[in-house]
Amino acid sequence: QSFLKKSFLVTGATGFIGANVTRSLIFNNANVHILVRKISDKWRISEILKDVVQHQVDLSDIEKLKNIIPKIKPDFIIHCATYGGHPYQKDIHKIYETNLQGTINLLDALSEVDYRCFINTGSSSEYGVKSKPMVEEDFLEPVNAYGASKASATLFCQFLAKTQKRPIVTLRLFSPYGPYCEQPNRLIAGVIETC
Repeated sequence: QSFLKKSFLVTGATGFIGANVTRSLIFNNANVHILVRKISDKWRISEILKDVVQHQVDLSDIEKLKNIIPKIKPDFIIHCATYGGHPYQKDIHKIYETNLQGTINLLDALSEVDYRCFINTGSSSEYGVKSKPMVEEDFLEPVNAYGASKASATLFCQFLAKTQKRPIVTLRLFSPYGPYCEQPNRLIAGVIETC
């Protein structure tokens, strides 16, 4: 009921996390907008496309973002778009273009919008390798381009939150699993499959 008059914008809605977030929002009767690229594979959300408002734009297209985002006027933004989290996603330029520059572009397009919360989806890869269980306050010491790009996006989000008093938070996800995670080589999915 509380979601009824709220507008949500989800990036990465065609990915594993984004598809599940989008479904949850629709289940709660939210007004959901999603950003999709021309080449997006929508198989995870094909049956719920009728329940969302789609906007075809790539996060690298700052001018188009600046045209679309103010019209949506989202109350909440859930930024799940990412590249480089899978072993086969090795293009370093695309990793940084999507994870860092895409985040900067999205926040820039939101600069005139009075949103209530921007949730940046981070990654455990930001921490790098640790000798003991990680805690939120640990130093970010990424050991690959993906982790470095996600850590950079997190730091940029922190910078804007502090200097411009914007309601921006980062959630660092650790080994997410669940529906629409089609990869049996992921930890939890692999254990379940093996059992």
